[in-house]
Amino acid sequence: KVASIEFGNNDANDMSLTVNGATLTVGGNISQDFIPGYINFIFPISQSLTTTLAGTGTIICQNFLVGDTTHPTIFTNNLTKVSSQINQLTVNGNIVLNAEGDNNYIIFLGYFDVNYPEFSFDNNNLLLKGQIVTTSDNNPSSALSGLSGIGLFTSDNNSNNTTIELPNANPIATPIESGFSINFTGGGSGSGTVLYNNASGTQTVYTTITSGLGNNNNYDNLTLSGASAKTVLGGALTITSDWNTSGGAINLNSNNTVVTVGDDWTNSAVITQGFGNISVTDDLINSGTLNLGTGSLTIAGNYT
Repeated sequence: KVASIEFGNNDANDMSLTVNGATLTVGGNISQDFIPGYINFIFPISQSLTTTLAGTGTIICQNFLVGDTTHPTIFTNNLTKVSSQINQLTVNGNIVLNAEGDNNYIIFLGYFDVNYPEFSFDNNNLLLKGQIVTTSDNNPSSALSGLSGIGLFTSDNNSNNTTIELPNANPIATPIESGFSINFTGGGSGSGTVLYNNASGTQTVYTTITSGLGNNNNYDNLTLSGASAKTVLGGALTITSDWNTSGGAINLNSNNTVVTVGDDWTNSAVITQGFGNISVTDDLINSGTLNLGTGSLTIAGNYT
Protein backbone atom coordinates (compact mmCIF):
# COMPACT_ATOMS: atom_id res chain seq x y z
CA LYS A 1 0.00 0.00 0.00
CA VAL A 2 1.19 3.51 -0.84
CA ALA A 3 -0.08 6.89 0.36
CA SER A 4 -0.51 8.54 -3.05
CA ILE A 5 0.82 8.55 -6.61
CA GLU A 6 1.62 11.66 -8.62
CA PHE A 7 2.57 11.47 -12.28
CA GLY A 8 4.60 14.51 -13.32
CA ASN A 9 4.89 15.96 -16.80
CA ASN A 10 8.05 13.93 -17.56
CA ASP A 11 9.12 16.46 -20.21
CA ALA A 12 6.10 15.36 -22.28
CA ASN A 13 7.33 11.76 -22.53
CA ASP A 14 4.64 9.10 -22.19
CA MET A 15 4.54 7.02 -19.00
CA SER A 16 2.99 3.76 -17.83
CA LEU A 17 2.20 1.91 -14.62
CA THR A 18 1.76 -1.86 -14.90
CA VAL A 19 0.32 -4.06 -12.14
CA ASN A 20 0.22 -7.81 -12.84
CA GLY A 21 -1.38 -10.45 -10.64
CA ALA A 22 -1.64 -8.23 -7.57
CA THR A 23 -3.54 -5.29 -6.06
CA LEU A 24 -1.93 -1.88 -5.69
CA THR A 25 -3.82 0.04 -3.01
CA VAL A 26 -3.34 3.80 -2.93
CA GLY A 27 -4.62 5.24 0.34
CA GLY A 28 -5.04 8.71 -1.13
CA ASN A 29 -5.22 10.11 -4.63
CA ILE A 30 -3.64 9.29 -7.96
CA SER A 31 -2.93 12.51 -9.82
CA GLN A 32 -1.65 13.41 -13.26
CA ASP A 33 0.06 16.81 -13.70
CA PHE A 34 -0.24 18.91 -16.82
CA ILE A 35 2.41 19.54 -19.40
CA PRO A 36 2.63 23.30 -20.00
CA GLY A 37 3.89 23.64 -23.60
CA TYR A 38 6.77 25.97 -24.29
CA ILE A 39 8.06 28.78 -26.49
CA ASN A 40 10.76 27.91 -29.06
CA PHE A 41 12.27 31.27 -29.99
CA ILE A 42 9.01 33.11 -30.77
CA PHE A 43 6.95 30.07 -31.72
CA PRO A 44 4.49 28.43 -29.30
CA ILE A 45 4.88 24.63 -29.12
CA SER A 46 1.91 22.59 -27.91
CA GLN A 47 2.59 19.20 -26.31
CA SER A 48 0.80 15.94 -25.54
CA LEU A 49 1.36 13.25 -22.93
CA THR A 50 -0.30 9.89 -22.27
CA THR A 51 0.00 7.89 -19.05
CA THR A 52 -1.23 4.31 -19.39
CA LEU A 53 -2.42 2.04 -16.57
CA ALA A 54 -1.94 -1.57 -17.67
CA GLY A 55 -1.67 -5.16 -16.47
CA THR A 56 -3.71 -8.08 -15.16
CA GLY A 57 -3.98 -6.73 -11.63
CA THR A 58 -6.03 -4.15 -9.73
CA ILE A 59 -5.45 -0.54 -8.73
CA ILE A 60 -7.54 0.98 -5.92
CA CYS A 61 -7.38 4.67 -5.02
CA GLN A 62 -9.44 7.37 -3.34
CA ASN A 63 -9.73 10.00 -6.10
CA PHE A 64 -8.22 10.11 -9.58
CA LEU A 65 -7.22 13.65 -10.58
CA VAL A 66 -6.32 14.60 -14.15
CA GLY A 67 -4.94 18.11 -14.40
CA ASP A 68 -3.44 20.42 -11.80
CA THR A 69 -3.16 24.23 -11.61
CA THR A 70 -0.28 24.53 -14.10
CA HIS A 71 -1.05 27.29 -16.60
CA PRO A 72 -0.44 26.61 -20.29
CA THR A 73 2.38 28.49 -21.93
CA ILE A 74 0.96 31.37 -23.94
CA PHE A 75 -0.75 30.35 -27.21
CA THR A 76 -0.40 26.58 -26.53
CA ASN A 77 -2.97 23.79 -26.37
CA ASN A 78 -1.60 20.84 -24.41
CA LEU A 79 -3.25 17.43 -24.11
CA THR A 80 -2.65 15.43 -20.92
CA LYS A 81 -4.29 12.01 -21.15
CA VAL A 82 -4.72 9.02 -18.84
CA SER A 83 -5.53 5.72 -20.58
CA SER A 84 -6.93 3.08 -18.21
CA GLN A 85 -6.36 -0.42 -19.56
CA ILE A 86 -5.68 -2.33 -16.34
CA ASN A 87 -7.90 -5.31 -15.54
CA GLN A 88 -9.61 -3.48 -12.65
CA LEU A 89 -9.45 0.17 -11.63
CA THR A 90 -11.47 1.03 -8.51
CA VAL A 91 -11.93 4.68 -7.57
CA ASN A 92 -13.55 4.99 -4.14
CA GLY A 93 -14.13 8.71 -4.58
CA ASN A 94 -14.26 10.86 -7.72
CA ILE A 95 -12.60 11.12 -11.11
CA VAL A 96 -11.85 14.84 -11.37
CA LEU A 97 -10.91 16.53 -14.65
CA ASN A 98 -9.63 20.10 -14.38
CA ALA A 99 -8.94 22.28 -17.44
CA GLU A 100 -6.56 25.18 -16.98
CA GLY A 101 -6.17 28.41 -18.96
CA ASP A 102 -4.11 31.55 -18.42
CA ASN A 103 -6.74 34.27 -18.90
CA ASN A 104 -5.22 35.12 -22.31
CA TYR A 105 -7.81 36.25 -24.83
CA ILE A 106 -5.45 37.33 -27.62
CA ILE A 107 -5.87 35.35 -30.84
CA PHE A 108 -2.47 34.51 -32.35
CA LEU A 109 -2.19 32.24 -35.36
CA GLY A 110 -5.63 30.89 -34.52
CA TYR A 111 -4.67 29.66 -31.05
CA PHE A 112 -6.13 30.06 -27.63
CA ASP A 113 -4.67 28.55 -24.48
CA VAL A 114 -5.63 25.37 -22.64
CA ASN A 115 -4.13 22.60 -20.59
CA TYR A 116 -6.59 19.89 -21.62
CA PRO A 117 -7.36 16.86 -19.40
CA GLU A 118 -8.59 13.56 -20.82
CA PHE A 119 -9.51 10.33 -19.02
CA SER A 120 -9.83 7.56 -21.60
CA PHE A 121 -11.23 4.23 -20.36
CA ASP A 122 -9.84 1.88 -22.99
CA ASN A 123 -10.07 -1.68 -21.66
CA ASN A 124 -11.44 -3.95 -18.94
CA ASN A 125 -13.23 -2.73 -15.79
CA LEU A 126 -13.77 0.55 -13.98
CA LEU A 127 -15.63 0.84 -10.67
CA LEU A 128 -16.33 4.48 -9.85
CA LYS A 129 -17.99 4.82 -6.44
CA GLY A 130 -18.16 8.61 -6.54
CA GLN A 131 -18.73 11.00 -9.42
CA ILE A 132 -17.20 12.23 -12.65
CA VAL A 133 -16.39 15.85 -11.80
CA THR A 134 -15.42 18.52 -14.33
CA THR A 135 -13.87 21.88 -13.40
CA SER A 136 -11.95 24.70 -15.08
CA ASP A 137 -9.89 27.70 -14.04
CA ASN A 138 -8.52 30.83 -15.74
CA ASN A 139 -10.74 30.67 -18.84
CA PRO A 140 -9.26 27.82 -20.90
CA SER A 141 -10.15 27.70 -24.59
CA SER A 142 -9.08 25.31 -27.34
CA ALA A 143 -10.69 27.21 -30.23
CA LEU A 144 -9.14 26.24 -33.58
CA SER A 145 -6.65 23.93 -31.86
CA GLY A 146 -7.92 20.55 -33.10
CA LEU A 147 -9.00 19.60 -29.57
CA SER A 148 -12.69 19.17 -28.81
CA GLY A 149 -13.74 21.59 -26.10
CA ILE A 150 -11.58 21.91 -22.98
CA GLY A 151 -11.65 18.37 -21.54
CA LEU A 152 -12.96 14.85 -22.06
CA PHE A 153 -14.02 11.66 -20.29
CA THR A 154 -14.38 8.90 -22.88
CA SER A 155 -14.79 5.13 -23.07
CA ASP A 156 -15.58 2.33 -25.54
CA ASN A 157 -13.21 3.80 -28.11
CA ASN A 158 -11.67 0.70 -29.72
CA SER A 159 -12.03 -3.07 -30.17
CA ASN A 160 -11.61 -3.83 -26.44
CA ASN A 161 -14.50 -4.70 -24.12
CA THR A 162 -15.14 -2.25 -21.28
CA THR A 163 -17.45 -2.13 -18.27
CA ILE A 164 -18.07 0.97 -16.15
CA GLU A 165 -19.85 0.32 -12.84
CA LEU A 166 -21.60 3.35 -11.32
CA PRO A 167 -23.10 2.70 -7.84
CA ASN A 168 -23.40 6.38 -6.83
CA ALA A 169 -26.89 7.87 -6.67
CA ASN A 170 -25.72 10.72 -8.96
CA PRO A 171 -22.58 9.47 -10.72
CA ILE A 172 -22.06 12.64 -12.79
CA ALA A 173 -21.62 16.00 -11.06
CA THR A 174 -23.96 18.32 -12.95
CA PRO A 175 -24.00 20.69 -14.58
CA ILE A 176 -21.04 19.39 -16.60
CA GLU A 177 -18.55 22.23 -16.94
CA SER A 178 -19.06 24.12 -20.19
CA GLY A 179 -16.66 22.85 -22.87
CA PHE A 180 -16.30 19.35 -21.38
CA SER A 181 -17.69 16.15 -22.89
CA ILE A 182 -18.50 12.90 -21.12
CA ASN A 183 -18.81 10.11 -23.71
CA PHE A 184 -19.87 6.70 -22.43
CA THR A 185 -19.49 5.33 -25.92
CA GLY A 186 -16.85 6.49 -28.36
CA GLY A 187 -18.21 4.22 -31.08
CA GLY A 188 -15.58 1.50 -30.73
CA SER A 189 -16.13 -1.97 -32.20
CA GLY A 190 -15.77 -3.66 -28.80
CA SER A 191 -18.57 -4.09 -26.28
CA GLY A 192 -18.90 -1.10 -23.97
CA THR A 193 -21.22 -1.57 -20.98
CA VAL A 194 -22.34 1.03 -18.45
CA LEU A 195 -23.87 -0.40 -15.27
CA TYR A 196 -25.99 1.74 -12.92
CA ASN A 197 -26.37 -0.36 -9.75
CA ASN A 198 -27.05 1.84 -6.73
CA ALA A 199 -28.19 -0.33 -3.83
CA SER A 200 -30.86 1.87 -2.22
CA GLY A 201 -32.86 5.04 -2.60
CA THR A 202 -33.06 6.58 -6.08
CA GLN A 203 -30.41 6.71 -8.80
CA THR A 204 -30.24 9.13 -11.74
CA VAL A 205 -29.73 7.77 -15.26
CA TYR A 206 -28.34 10.37 -17.67
CA THR A 207 -29.63 11.08 -21.18
CA THR A 208 -29.19 13.62 -23.98
CA ILE A 209 -30.88 16.28 -21.88
CA THR A 210 -27.67 16.38 -19.83
CA SER A 211 -25.62 19.10 -21.55
CA GLY A 212 -22.10 17.78 -22.13
CA LEU A 213 -23.08 14.11 -22.34
CA GLY A 214 -21.62 13.50 -25.77
CA ASN A 215 -22.56 11.53 -28.86
CA ASN A 216 -26.01 10.81 -30.25
CA ASN A 217 -25.84 7.27 -28.88
CA ASN A 218 -25.65 7.70 -25.11
CA TYR A 219 -24.62 4.09 -24.44
CA ASP A 220 -23.42 0.97 -26.27
CA ASN A 221 -24.82 -1.52 -23.75
CA LEU A 222 -26.75 -0.23 -20.73
CA THR A 223 -27.61 -2.20 -17.58
CA LEU A 224 -29.86 -0.84 -14.83
CA SER A 225 -29.76 -3.05 -11.74
CA GLY A 226 -29.51 -2.88 -7.97
CA ALA A 227 -32.34 -2.28 -5.52
CA SER A 228 -32.58 1.48 -6.04
CA ALA A 229 -35.34 3.03 -8.09
CA LYS A 230 -34.04 4.56 -11.32
CA THR A 231 -35.13 7.99 -12.52
CA VAL A 232 -34.26 8.33 -16.19
CA LEU A 233 -33.82 11.94 -17.25
CA GLY A 234 -35.70 13.48 -20.17
CA GLY A 235 -34.73 13.81 -23.79
CA ALA A 236 -33.45 10.69 -25.55
CA LEU A 237 -32.01 7.53 -24.03
CA THR A 238 -30.29 5.93 -27.02
CA ILE A 239 -28.65 2.51 -26.67
CA THR A 240 -26.67 1.13 -29.60
CA SER A 241 -26.84 -2.52 -28.53
CA ASP A 242 -28.56 -4.19 -25.53
CA TRP A 243 -30.60 -2.78 -22.65
CA ASN A 244 -30.87 -4.91 -19.49
CA THR A 245 -33.20 -3.77 -16.70
CA SER A 246 -33.67 -5.45 -13.32
CA GLY A 247 -33.88 -4.62 -9.61
CA GLY A 248 -35.68 -1.46 -8.50
CA ALA A 249 -38.51 0.23 -10.37
CA ILE A 250 -37.53 2.28 -13.43
CA ASN A 251 -39.28 5.59 -13.95
CA LEU A 252 -39.61 6.80 -17.53
CA ASN A 253 -42.81 8.75 -16.94
CA SER A 254 -41.62 11.68 -14.80
CA ASN A 255 -39.46 13.00 -17.66
CA ASN A 256 -41.23 11.22 -20.56
CA THR A 257 -37.98 9.79 -21.87
CA VAL A 258 -37.79 8.65 -25.50
CA VAL A 259 -35.99 5.28 -25.53
CA THR A 260 -34.32 3.65 -28.54
CA VAL A 261 -32.72 0.20 -28.18
CA GLY A 262 -30.50 -0.95 -31.05
CA ASP A 263 -30.64 -4.68 -30.24
CA ASP A 264 -32.47 -6.58 -27.44
CA TRP A 265 -34.20 -5.38 -24.28
CA THR A 266 -34.26 -7.87 -21.39
CA ASN A 267 -36.43 -6.78 -18.46
CA SER A 268 -37.32 -8.17 -15.04
CA ALA A 269 -38.10 -4.85 -13.33
CA VAL A 270 -41.22 -2.69 -13.04
CA ILE A 271 -41.10 -0.13 -15.87
CA THR A 272 -43.42 2.87 -15.99
CA GLN A 273 -43.65 4.65 -19.35
CA GLY A 274 -44.85 8.20 -19.94
CA PHE A 275 -45.63 9.78 -23.29
CA GLY A 276 -42.11 9.15 -24.59
CA ASN A 277 -41.97 6.42 -27.23
CA ILE A 278 -39.97 3.19 -26.73
CA SER A 279 -38.50 1.49 -29.81
CA VAL A 280 -36.75 -1.90 -29.72
CA THR A 281 -34.95 -2.97 -32.89
CA ASP A 282 -34.79 -6.68 -32.02
CA ASP A 283 -36.42 -8.69 -29.20
CA LEU A 284 -38.07 -7.76 -25.90
CA ILE A 285 -37.65 -10.51 -23.31
CA ASN A 286 -39.88 -9.54 -20.39
CA SER A 287 -40.37 -11.24 -17.03
CA GLY A 288 -41.17 -8.01 -15.22
CA THR A 289 -44.01 -5.51 -15.39
CA LEU A 290 -44.51 -2.93 -18.14
CA ASN A 291 -46.84 -0.11 -17.12
CA LEU A 292 -47.35 1.47 -20.51
CA GLY A 293 -48.14 5.15 -20.90
CA THR A 294 -49.50 7.15 -23.81
CA GLY A 295 -46.25 6.76 -25.77
CA SER A 296 -45.89 3.91 -28.23
CA LEU A 297 -43.95 0.68 -27.67
CA THR A 298 -42.55 -0.67 -30.95
CA ILE A 299 -40.84 -4.09 -31.08
CA ALA A 300 -39.34 -5.04 -34.43
CA GLY A 301 -38.40 -8.53 -33.23
CA ASN A 302 -40.18 -10.94 -30.89
CA TYR A 303 -41.90 -10.41 -27.54
CA THR A 304 -41.40 -13.23 -25.03
